[in-house]
Amino acid sequence: MTKHHVISGLKWAKFVEGPPPLIAKAQASIKKLSKVQRDGLKFEDEVAMMLSNYFNENSTKHGPWIQYEDSSGVRHAQPDVLIELENYIWIIECKRTARLKAERQLRELYVPLIEHIVNKPIRLLQVCKYLKPSYCKEDRLIFNDMHDALQDEVDWEYATLYYRS
Repeated sequence: MTKHHVISGLKWAKFVEGPPPLIAKAQASIKKLSKVQRDGLKFEDEVAMMLSNYFNENSTKHGPWIQYEDSSGVRHAQPDVLIELENYIWIIECKRTARLKAERQLRELYVPLIEHIVNKPIRLLQVCKYLKPSYCKEDRLIFNDMHDALQDEVDWEYATLYYRS
């Protein structure tokens, strides 16, 4: 299980074009992804396409790279999807199966970075294809309909969209 970095003492953050050289080299050298990894990336691509069709294509960024420096040094992060609209920005995390760690990753890694770069309110959404009963037992806001989850007049900060393509 990959642990995400928790931002501490953020000094600066900015969007950059493409991955840093070491990450690009590592990505190019990966010969085979597992079936689970391939399925996860396929689902992420599907969600990104759905969102770019729903919103203006120019407002949707699939896998943007962010470079930043915090107390641990210069690092990079890559949220799954960002949607920047006039009055707010969505940070989207795609998981085939809903995970508690997605919310922590959004709040502890991506929110501080995006707040630093973009001066707009932020909305967080985990998009998943499968829900486990244990995830649903807690007091969670779960949408079954994309239009309900993505409406302009929402009064929540974090939710899950159960998306079945």
